[in-house]
Amino acid sequence: MRLLLIAILLTGCAHLQKTPKSEFEPFEYGFKTDLSKYEQYHRSLLWMANTYKNIGAVISYSNETQGVIRGHSRVCIINGAEPAKCTTYNLDIDCKDGYVKLTFHNLEGLSHMENGIFIKGLDVSYWEQYKIAKKHFGNLALKWMGTL
Repeated sequence: MRLLLIAILLTGCAHLQKTPKSEFEPFEYGFKTDLSKYEQYHRSLLWMANTYKNIGAVISYSNETQGVIRGHSRVCIINGAEPAKCTTYNLDIDCKDGYVKLTFHNLEGLSHMENGIFIKGLDVSYWEQYKIAKKHFGNLALKWMGTL
């Protein structure tokens, strides 16, 4: 009986486990490519146009000559039956001949009301929420890589 109680307590506290410092954001995805920096840049813009509803509101800076795109957005991530966890974030795309990198960083939880209930924003300092964010941004990065 005592072991069962301990197991229940430990399972109930799993969502409070802190994210290891070695795993903490930013989420970076980069790879080598045969595309020129200009092709990478324009294909990345196309990916953004297909990914975000209002690309003009997302992009805060872009420079074709430098091969950089900077942006800011927000997302609410649904994880099973739990209420959506929302966050704002920055994204950077850096294009160089032979190499391209996408980075998501500066995640800040965005609390909100849902059906009259206060929902705390995504907090990547907690391991379970970090894993949810990593999966979401990993999926975005895979779609981005598919356009290059």
